[in-house]
Amino acid sequence: YRDIHFRDVRRSFAKHAEQGPDGELGLPAGQMHRVLLETGYMVRKAQAEKLAARAPAPTLPFWTLCRLVDEARHEVREKIRHNKCFTDLEVRKYRERFNRLSVGGQCIQKFQLASLMEELYPGIKQRKDLHDRARALIQASDANGDNMIDFDEFLTMMQMFRYEKRLEEIQKEREVMAKSNFTPQERLDFRKIFDMFDYDASGDIDLNELSNMLDGVVTTDCLNHGGVMEQLRASSSDGSRALSFADFLLFMQEIVNSTAAAAG
Repeated sequence: YRDIHFRDVRRSFAKHAEQGPDGELGLPAGQMHRVLLETGYMVRKAQAEKLAARAPAPTLPFWTLCRLVDEARHEVREKIRHNKCFTDLEVRKYRERFNRLSVGGQCIQKFQLASLMEELYPGIKQRKDLHDRARALIQASDANGDNMIDFDEFLTMMQMFRYEKRLEEIQKEREVMAKSNFTPQERLDFRKIFDMFDYDASGDIDLNELSNMLDGVVTTDCLNHGGVMEQLRASSSDGSRALSFADFLLFMQEIVNSTAAAAG
């Protein structure tokens, strides 16, 4: 890992460094944000500026840059751990829902989690496997046994729920690929499109976002043929009114089939 990390920093430094009056190469502090993005650290510009301000001079020698990028790596890692692998946007959404039921924003009673889970995953009662899984996680989430769930315990529960759900989605993706006519390259292309419209990196695409994506790309006749839109509205596997990548692949296969039928 360290060799790859070092190589990426060196490549970015060589790309953006400038020669100073003393003939030495250095990175202008204003390029710190660009370097962090190019080396894979998605941080805000203000965070990058704060990091660059730790350097003793406005131009960063290579080894100073390496030290700062390593500090950024540690900060990003700690942020991921603190957020239980969720994005800041996801944590804010969870916090808003949690606060509506909490006592002073601190805790909610364990029995209230059921209604909160139904709010996060509408229709979960219609999926017995998801319902049973959520109920088991609710029982396990009360770490100290006081029948009260604080926000950290709630995030841990949602992390476990997402992990188990993701394992299920991976298996479903394999099954969909085995049944579809898509090549591995087409799957990668669809993944890029899916990720592009997954604005909050949640792993799901809202149905409204999907409709916007298809607007102007797929004809109305294709969407109406064979009840494709009706299938789209029902295709969310967990009742959340959002599509996982496996759901998206199934839908795109239906689009391909409907396009061929409409042309015929």
